[in-house]
Amino acid sequence: TNQAELPQALYLRAMDNWRAGYKTNSLTQLTNFIDHYPAAPFAPLARWWVANYYRDIGRLDSAEANFELIFQNTNWAGTPIAYRAQMEAGRVAFQRTGWQDARGYFEGLAGNTNCPDEELRAQAYFALGDTYMASQESTNKVLFANNALNCFDKAAIHAPNDPISIQALGRKADCFLQLRDYTSASNYYQLVLQTNRASVAARSAASVGLGVVLERLAEQAGGAARSNLLFEASNRYLDAFYGRFLRDGEQPDPFWAMKGGIEGARLLGEEPLNQRDAAVRIYQKLQHDYPALLLGDRIDALLKKEQPQPKPKTS
Repeated sequence: TNQAELPQALYLRAMDNWRAGYKTNSLTQLTNFIDHYPAAPFAPLARWWVANYYRDIGRLDSAEANFELIFQNTNWAGTPIAYRAQMEAGRVAFQRTGWQDARGYFEGLAGNTNCPDEELRAQAYFALGDTYMASQESTNKVLFANNALNCFDKAAIHAPNDPISIQALGRKADCFLQLRDYTSASNYYQLVLQTNRASVAARSAASVGLGVVLERLAEQAGGAARSNLLFEASNRYLDAFYGRFLRDGEQPDPFWAMKGGIEGARLLGEEPLNQRDAAVRIYQKLQHDYPALLLGDRIDALLKKEQPQPKPKTS
């Protein structure tokens, strides 16, 4: 017990228990370690593991409190783990829909010029933008959407060569969609699709976003114009489903392929497109690729649906 290596040994024993699956034992050992050796080099790591334990079991308040104890500890101020802990506290607050708290964590980190990690600050700006968009307590949605736009711009500035800069373009498009500025939303979605550095997921999300824009525009149109817009919307959804914009060696993004397929089939099966057979084929492929979707009822409903008969030609 007088060995200088004792704190390290106790920490590593707790980690071995964690890896072996004895997480409750590890929690007790790590908590005791923090109590007895609060100034040990491994103390912030121990606190980090305790926070993650509580997050994993859904005790988000406890997880958030433990991440706070890392970045608020003056002994650890300015260390990489302290900055990362502030980011994680924000993510936990977001997860529990504590929008105001999440904004506080993300704003504090994003605006901290002492943080040397520009990519982490970019992540904080991006997460802050997401929080503004997700916040439900605001009565001024326009203000929050504009705040989000500003955050996404700053995220791209702080990490211009990181994939987050492309993701920020897509989220700006989502903001404009929320503001019903369909022209700007369409332009930014197109920009993502045309950017060489955009990932499959980013391009797929942009394609689905274009489908939403076209559907919104169709709500304002009538007659043939509405039908044409809805047909174009279905094509944009199905671009993501079929991966029509994939490059050599790329694979479709599972989530956005599923989303695009569902939305595309929905439009094809409804008025005014009425392309029942095409919708059924898409639903059947979706059911095969994603069995958990349970699309049998939709398929049956379409198969029972009476197809419109062609109008007789008049001489």
